[in-house]
Amino acid sequence: MLASPHCLLAALLLAAPSQPQSPPPLLVAAHPLVLVESGPADQEELQAIFAVELVRAGVPLVESSPVREFLAQDPQGSCASKELCLVALARHTRASHALLVTLAPPTLVLSATVVGADGKLVRSVAPRPFPKQSGLSRPEQIRQALRALLAELDLPHLPPISQNQSIPAEPAEPAPPVPGGGRDGQGLRIGAYAAGGTAVALGILSVVSFSSAASDASRLSTLTREGRLPAEGTVEHEQALALNRSIGAKNVTGVASAIGAGALGAAAVALYLLAPSEDLAVAGAVGRDGGAIVVRIPLP
Repeated sequence: MLASPHCLLAALLLAAPSQPQSPPPLLVAAHPLVLVESGPADQEELQAIFAVELVRAGVPLVESSPVREFLAQDPQGSCASKELCLVALARHTRASHALLVTLAPPTLVLSATVVGADGKLVRSVAPRPFPKQSGLSRPEQIRQALRALLAELDLPHLPPISQNQSIPAEPAEPAPPVPGGGRDGQGLRIGAYAAGGTAVALGILSVVSFSSAASDASRLSTLTREGRLPAEGTVEHEQALALNRSIGAKNVTGVASAIGAGALGAAAVALYLLAPSEDLAVAGAVGRDGGAIVVRIPLP
C-alpha cells in the first residue's frame, strides 16, 4: 500500500532538522555616567563627553528616553551598586546588555559593570585610577580615561546572551478591568447587602402590618354581632368604623411592603451572584508576545 502524499509531507516535516535560533542582536542600554566627588556644574559636560565616547567606540546603543523612563521609576533614580537594577534596565529597554560607568573626576578613578539581559555579569572593571596625561585639559584627561576604559570593555564584541533567557517583551499595557472584579465587585457586594437589608426591613414591616391588622380584626369581631355593626350614634359604632378603616390601611401597607421586600430580595441575590466570591481585582494585560492575566488584591 502506498502512503498518501499528505503522510509523506508530514514525515518529511517531522524529520527535517530544526534551524538553530540566532542570538538577539547586540544592543546596549547605557546608564548615565555616575559621578562621584563632582559638583552639579560638571555633570552636563561630563555626561556629554561620556555619550560621545560611547558613539566613538562603536557601541550599538538603545535610545536614551526609555533609559530615563526606567530610572525615573527607581527610588534613587540610579542603578549604582545595584546589579539587579541593571538587569531590569536591559530588559525594560529590550537591550541585550546594560552598562554602568562610575567616575570620580578629581582622581580619575573609574569603574564599570556590564550585565546581560539574562541576568549574568558579563564584564566588570574594579575602581582604579587611570593615568593623567600631562599637558591636557581636565575634560580631555577625562575623555582619554573614558576612551581607555571603553577599549578595555570592548563593548562592540560582547558575548551573546543566553538563549535560555531571551529578552522579555516590553511591559504590557493593562487592559480595562474585567467587570465584577476588584472595586467593581466590592461595589456590587455592597449594593447586594444594602438591598438585602432593605428587603429585610420591608419584610418586618409587612409582618407587623398584617399582625396589627389581625389584632384590629379580632377587636372588631367583638363589637359586631353576626357581622352587623352596632347601632348608629353609639360609641361602639364609631369604634367599629375606625377599626375597619385601620384594618384596610394596614393590609395595604402589608401587601406593599411584602412586594417591595420580594423585589429587593431578588435584586440582592442577583447583585451578590454578579460579584466575585472574593475581593480580587482581575485585569488583563497583553504584550507583544502574548497575553497574561494579572490578579491582585486591592486595598480596602
